[in-house]
Amino acid sequence: MGSETVEYSDEADISQSSDLSMSSVAVWATHPVSTPAENMLGLSSQLRGDVWVNEMTVAENGYLVAPNSARTGGIRGMLELDWKRPGGITPKARVGVLHDLGLGDTGTVVGLGLH
Repeated sequence: MGSETVEYSDEADISQSSDLSMSSVAVWATHPVSTPAENMLGLSSQLRGDVWVNEMTVAENGYLVAPNSARTGGIRGMLELDWKRPGGITPKARVGVLHDLGLGDTGTVVGLGLH
């Protein structure tokens, strides 16, 4: 949760400011599927789920700025794979589905990384 001031300017050289507030909430969970000891390649896997909601509000300033707000959020489910190697860098891969609550769109999530 936070707050800030927004400033507006236009070509007529009129400058306005207004208060901006933003709130966010996120929850995630993971569940192990396999461990490196369960397979010969040293891979571990887990299911991961995320849910989040954000809201941003601009307050009326009594002049030209009208109140406005926007809410965004999403739901994501993924399978994560880690290749655990002794004393080295751990490659990680993610693949899953993402649903944007604001737009109503659904897409895929693919990620690669090193830990």
